[in-house]
Amino acid sequence: MEFEEALVRAGELLGDRSRLQMLMALVDEQSWPAGDLARRAEIQPATASYHLEQLVAGGLLQVIPQGRHRYYRLGACPLIRIMPTISTIYGTVSRNCGIYCSFARAHGNLWTSS
Repeated sequence: MEFEEALVRAGELLGDRSRLQMLMALVDEQSWPAGDLARRAEIQPATASYHLEQLVAGGLLQVIPQGRHRYYRLGACPLIRIMPTISTIYGTVSRNCGIYCSFARAHGNLWTSS
C-alpha cells in the first residue's frame, strides 16, 4: 500500500502544469534557483515558492542552500527518476538540456517547442 500511496501523491504533484514545468527544467540534473524556475513556469515568484515547497515535501525536489539563495534539484524519490524518460517520450525537454536531449535526438524523437 505504501507504494500506491507514494504513486498517487507523485501523480498529484505532477498533475499541476507549473510544477511539471519546473521539474522538467531540472531534468538535466542541474540545480536552479527559485526565480529561474518561476520564469521557466511563467508564474510569480510567490506562486513558485508555494509549488517548490510542495515538491520538496513530496520528496520530488531537494533544496540546496547557498548563502542567501536556495537552489533546487531533483530529489531522491525513486519515482522522480522517470522524469527523463517522460520527457523523452513526450518530447518536452528543451533542445539544450544536455545528455537527455542528445539521447533523444540520437533515437529520432520529435521535439515540440518549449
